[in-house]
Amino acid sequence: QSYSDLLNEIGKIKKEEGVTEDDDDWSKEDKLLCDAYCAMLQLGQENHCKTIGTCLLSAGVFRGERSLIDVLSITLQTIHKNVYKGL
Repeated sequence: QSYSDLLNEIGKIKKEEGVTEDDDDWSKEDKLLCDAYCAMLQLGQENHCKTIGTCLLSAGVFRGERSLIDVLSITLQTIHKNVYKGL
């Protein structure tokens, strides 16, 4: 099987300058993470991709003090809401 399209996305949750990682409001960072997955799926649909492989975004060293469970929950919910027919 050959692949002619490659989509590459990157993601990093990072608090704005002056905001401590102890701040519990992650709404801006959550939106950025959702937007990254949504963009990946939108590009996949536009390019008629039947399969998409991705690494977990902001789930390793770049998640900061955010829990892995929170990041994975956002990831799964976003992908579930944005899966397109044919994927």
